Amino acid sequence: MATIKEISRIANVSQATVSRVLSRDKTFSVSADTRKKILAVAAELGYKSTRERKNRFYVAVSFMPSIFQNQVDHDFHLSIRSGIEKIASANNTELINVFSTSGETAKSYKGAIIIGNYKASEIDAMVEYLNTDNVVIVGLCHDDNRFDSIWFDARKAVYLGLGHLVQNGHRDIGYIGAVENPEKPEEELRVTFFRTFMQKRLGNHSPMIFMGENGPQNGYKIMKEILANNKLPSAFFIANDPLAIGALKALNEAGVKVPDELSIVSFDGHSFTDMTSPPLTTIAIPTEYMGELAMQTLLDNMERKKGCIKILVPAALIVRKSCKDIHKEP
Repeated sequence: MATIKEISRIANVSQATVSRVLSRDKTFSVSADTRKKILAVAAELGYKSTRERKNRFYVAVSFMPSIFQNQVDHDFHLSIRSGIEKIASANNTELINVFSTSGETAKSYKGAIIIGNYKASEIDAMVEYLNTDNVVIVGLCHDDNRFDSIWFDARKAVYLGLGHLVQNGHRDIGYIGAVENPEKPEEELRVTFFRTFMQKRLGNHSPMIFMGENGPQNGYKIMKEILANNKLPSAFFIANDPLAIGALKALNEAGVKVPDELSIVSFDGHSFTDMTSPPLTTIAIPTEYMGELAMQTLLDNMERKKGCIKILVPAALIVRKSCKDIHKEP
């Protein structure tokens, strides 16, 4: 923590001068340049006055540790966390990571944000441990009358990606996905949205569907198996970007040209998708904004809790180089 002594040393002025400038003493006469210099050093070091420190409050950010193990697999959740931090920093709020539901609660929390999709029993355990009624879930919410939640409209997002493929002439579209939350109703799964779209829009009742675990390594494994045993469709919709990154690596190694021989539309808006070869067309979820909304909702609830809200943010199509318009083929 920055101290007056440290600021005094760096700014090359007395500790008394630093103290009176930082306390906004209007009776103290000091040059504008000196005042500006002291305030700049204090800001750079993150100095907080005693009053500011006393007025700080704690908000728990609860999650399972696995969702933040590495950026390639978990960029989605890291971006949400970044949005939470942005609003917290501007509102004198200290975030405390909580990834256990055992032992004594170390802090008195003004609220809690739960990141990720969990079973109802897991959320209940988190809330009981955190001992606060002010809870916002960034993920699927099992009780909309009990908790505020921020998420995205997955059906519209999936349809947006598939619609782009159809507009580019694709009808033979395959799906690569990962097993989702076991408590999520079947009608809310991404693969269900895919099947429904293919049946209603294209009359295809048996599209190619391949499921596995999450992560680039599993996307790579799934695509290697597809290449060895199946005829490729004209396009794949891949349910998340880490899977797509791995699948694209397998295609590049096999000499399959994307998008000339196979088009890909992916999902999430991962920060790495513009650096793949070719850059991936993806459905971007505004994850940082979701984090900002979660933190702001929590702060608003501290002033006045009016009832639970459920916010579904829209997704956006980011067109890059992995999808080809096959209408133009001879």
